[in-house]
Amino acid sequence: MHAPARPRVPRAAAAAALTAATLLALQGCALLGPEDAERDADGVIVEEQDADVFSIRIGDCLAPTGEESELESVPVVPCSQEHESEVYAEVIVPDGEFPGNAAIEEAADAGCMEHFEDFVGIPYADSELMYSYFSPTEQSWEELDDRQVLCLVYGPEASSTGSFGGSET
Repeated sequence: MHAPARPRVPRAAAAAALTAATLLALQGCALLGPEDAERDADGVIVEEQDADVFSIRIGDCLAPTGEESELESVPVVPCSQEHESEVYAEVIVPDGEFPGNAAIEEAADAGCMEHFEDFVGIPYADSELMYSYFSPTEQSWEELDDRQVLCLVYGPEASSTGSFGGSET
């Protein structure tokens, strides 16, 4: 059942809250940390575990990360288990000098919005789902050549089971 569209301001505020918690997620990431999560032959996460933030992929489901602004690893789970969000797209910011946080946010918003309907099956404005993202920081940009934005979709409830892909919610 499709819930009526909520006003854009609360959704933006909710997305901003999650974004604030994750925007600096890659800052200060160590080169040594958890390795890639254990996956089956199809590349699907097989059990709850921590994964290096640079090893998560489209289709991975994430358990809550808490209020931390700097993350070295993220808790991943099979999407069949309760999770907070799912990685639905990757956007690469063009190379060059660090463009500043505002430009990174603009590129992340544009890219995540562009891919939202393809993944969920309906336009963002018609969906009850929201998005956030992990994005490069100036430190990860300069020290790790990080240009990757990972778009995360999440629902109005604290946790979900199953993929949001094609859910049309």
